[in-house]
Amino acid sequence: MIAFRRFRLIAALGLVVAGPAFALDYQVHGFAAQGYLLSEGNNFFGDSTNGSHDYYEAAINGSINLGHGLLASAQGLIRDAGRTDSGKPRLDYALLDWNVIQRAESTAGVRLGRVKNPLGLFNDTRDVIFARPSILLPQSIYFDGAGLRGIFFSSDGAQLYAGRAFGLHDWSMTLSTALDRDFTRNERELLLGDGAGPEEIRLEGLVFSQLTDSWNGDRVRLSLSHAHAKVTVDPSPTFPIDAEVNVNVYVASARYNAERYSLTGEYIYTRSRTHLDTVPSASASDGGYIQFDYRPAEHWSMFARYDVNFVDADDRNGNRAAAELGVDRYSRFARDLTLGVGWHPDSHWGVWGELHSIYGTSTAPALDNPDGADDPHWFLFTVMAGYRF
Repeated sequence: MIAFRRFRLIAALGLVVAGPAFALDYQVHGFAAQGYLLSEGNNFFGDSTNGSHDYYEAAINGSINLGHGLLASAQGLIRDAGRTDSGKPRLDYALLDWNVIQRAESTAGVRLGRVKNPLGLFNDTRDVIFARPSILLPQSIYFDGAGLRGIFFSSDGAQLYAGRAFGLHDWSMTLSTALDRDFTRNERELLLGDGAGPEEIRLEGLVFSQLTDSWNGDRVRLSLSHAHAKVTVDPSPTFPIDAEVNVNVYVASARYNAERYSLTGEYIYTRSRTHLDTVPSASASDGGYIQFDYRPAEHWSMFARYDVNFVDADDRNGNRAAAELGVDRYSRFARDLTLGVGWHPDSHWGVWGELHSIYGTSTAPALDNPDGADDPHWFLFTVMAGYRF
């Protein structure tokens, strides 16, 4: 009931804000969505084995055209996702966009501030349920269950972008670099668990880049993305270890759009090199998904997706990790078969539902399962209702 009142209040606020505006060249939009999750075996976004409403998101965003190619935009967000997100208000992005080159066949510019990061097909639209491919994004690529949205979605820094049309092809390039920062307490707990590990972890040298080719009116889209970061840990009395981890993430994406259906696939490969007290080691993980979307009628959509995640690309069934490290082998992978449906009665409202059949627990949120996600075969049912203006 509390969740419903919150949803109704935000929707009403949106109707007020979206009213008649004075003659300033600006736009104001927003959205609100409330989800419900019910699982068997392991928790996802709250105590979902008993039914969880701990999944909602709401935001108001706006942009102002300042003239001379300058555009200012920002979004304030509240998001709750079990223990992976707190529900506290935050500035999701806030930037100044200077479109230096504005021509019929080419564009280029720079963005400064808290900018959205390019990674895969859906990272920069993952904040809006209406713009992403499902209630829960493919976990192999977008890491919602790992609580890494805050790191991947946006960062404080600068971004260069450029695009050019070549016949039926539209090429675009984006390059982002972020300021160094410390991990928040919540991010440390998501990575290491409650009260575990060092008190200070620093994120340095964060860079995102993406090259995209879209042609024939975006009927086909191909994209290559890369992200690099260095994570450093300084020794302390409670954690007397000097550590440095260099991470490189590569994502290859493809999407085909027809009138009634779409076919999407993405593959991710992550290479990490760790220096622990001067002793180096390397590891690699990978995963990917393929999704088929079908639109049988104007207001209806449905999809089927198969999503796989492997913690170790060279040990995809977890047997080696179980033998050498003594860990549960099922925690080293996840295979997720998902069926979903969406209903859009008009341009403002949407209702979605999806059913996940999952084998393996690598994508189950650790903080939502403090005693461990110990059921290797589990099911997750989610529904979400959303409003936008």
